[in-house]
Amino acid sequence: MDYVFLNKRTVKSKEDLYRCFAEGFHFPEHFGANLDALHDCLTEGSAKRIVVISDKKYLEETLGATYKGLCRVLDDAKKENSSLKIFGISL
Repeated sequence: MDYVFLNKRTVKSKEDLYRCFAEGFHFPEHFGANLDALHDCLTEGSAKRIVVISDKKYLEETLGATYKGLCRVLDDAKKENSSLKIFGISL
């Protein structure tokens, strides 16, 4: 089982956000580092994956509109992939 922790220690920019996912979930080298590519990678395969989000207010301020997009992507991906679990925010 792979984990991604999103908080003020791990995410200081959008680049950090995508790096956390790519490294934590072992995405392929060609991962596009954008919300569409994130959705595609999160819905492929059946590996058990867990996303833990803390410091929601910090992430909203740091990521801006990308945070809203991230929440939509996580919600959609969770509906499509039952092996994906998300903790720390209500989707």
